[in-house]
Amino acid sequence: FGHPDVALVLTHLSYYYSGLSDLQLSQCFNRLNDEETDPRPIYDQWILYEGEDDLPTCIKQWNGVNLSDFEQRTHYLFPRFRYNMLVINYFLNHFVFPREAKQFPFKLVSSAWDLSSSLR
Repeated sequence: FGHPDVALVLTHLSYYYSGLSDLQLSQCFNRLNDEETDPRPIYDQWILYEGEDDLPTCIKQWNGVNLSDFEQRTHYLFPRFRYNMLVINYFLNHFVFPREAKQFPFKLVSSAWDLSSSLR
């Protein structure tokens, strides 16, 4: 599993199947609220992905979301968005990959080909 593309695919699959924890969802919603200039279009995409048919009216629009309301978070938001692929992608893109998928200026591993090279 040393190939970067395989690691990315396995990371995505792992999160898609296990979903996000309450802490990870809190991080997503807090970042959406605090750091995005206009969170409505992002949240609207999340809602469209879920389907608006059986959504409670209190969370259909970003204006109705109250992150400080424990009951709304635990009964409506978190169960609904725990397995949402767009929310998981948002979490991975803003919290996991920037920290875990860094590139380094120097090569950190070597193979037998590198060891036998005359450029050492």
